[in-house]
Amino acid sequence: MGACVSRESMGGDSAKLILFDGTLQEFSSPIKVWQILQKHPTSFVCNSDEMDFDDAVSAVSGNEDLRSGQLYFVLPLTWLNHPLRAEEMAALAVKASLALTKSGGVGWVSGNVDDSISGYQSKNIAGVKTNGGGGRDRSREDRSPFHVPLILSSFSLQNPLKMAAIHHIILVTLLVISVAAVSPPSKSKPTRTRPASPPTISAAAKAFTDAHNKARATVGVSPLVWSQTLEAAASRLARYQRNQKKCEFASPNPGRYGANQLWAKGLAVTPSLAVETWVKEKPFYDYKSNTCDGNHTCGVYKQVVWRDSKELGCAQATCTKESTVLTICFYNPPGNIVGQKPY
Repeated sequence: MGACVSRESMGGDSAKLILFDGTLQEFSSPIKVWQILQKHPTSFVCNSDEMDFDDAVSAVSGNEDLRSGQLYFVLPLTWLNHPLRAEEMAALAVKASLALTKSGGVGWVSGNVDDSISGYQSKNIAGVKTNGGGGRDRSREDRSPFHVPLILSSFSLQNPLKMAAIHHIILVTLLVISVAAVSPPSKSKPTRTRPASPPTISAAAKAFTDAHNKARATVGVSPLVWSQTLEAAASRLARYQRNQKKCEFASPNPGRYGANQLWAKGLAVTPSLAVETWVKEKPFYDYKSNTCDGNHTCGVYKQVVWRDSKELGCAQATCTKESTVLTICFYNPPGNIVGQKPY
């Protein structure tokens, strides 16, 4: 359980809370997040300003107050630390608009709305610690599909660019539906199109990717490709650890992504060095028995070469005062599945 909080505010004297069923609650006096969660033990609280496309929804302490003038959502725990899809964000916008409109707030909507809506740690060797793991994709059954036809929505957030993006997604989808309904089948021959060029990645991203694929090539598994979605998730977590935890190891929830971490003190850690540190655990991994020698962290090596992992995204954070560097890499699909070998 937890709550994520906004850096921005909306007009009003009360904190506004929208439950997952669309019910609006308003609080004119201070109330702790944990008091909300007592009535919703399988949920967490999040502020709308923490919601970005393909970015993980994060959480803060339940001891914080709901702040006046801010809009919060109660969401299922299965949404926590998972990237927020555009249609989910749009569905929440519609839900908020309906709730605020009914209460006399700002909002409008037309049409019909469907309201149904790991860890290993090695000893500190030369100021370096590693941490890694993975897990299976958790179910998101309570994420119901957002039915786009006939829905347009808007509500009073202090982030017009974000809402404009939502409207664009909805309107484009409606346009596609409309064109499909009135356009006759095309009789023209299909034209050949060139495959889209891969997106340009940074030098650090290339260094991370190349170091991983060098290790994977030695065991005959396919190379990883860089994922901007995973990079964004890793960057968000690394920033949080830097700003709130002095670059300590993070504790990502096992589930959708696999994760490797490296903590170093008094060292300049390049992307290549981080990956090489994980790969140095290879001699301590016994493939035949799929076990690791004691006092070593083979899980980080296994994740680097896990054959079923296809995408990679990494980030680093530096805490100058503590002279520490934290490196985090996410993998999709995750590795280190119990009972399976990496390749």
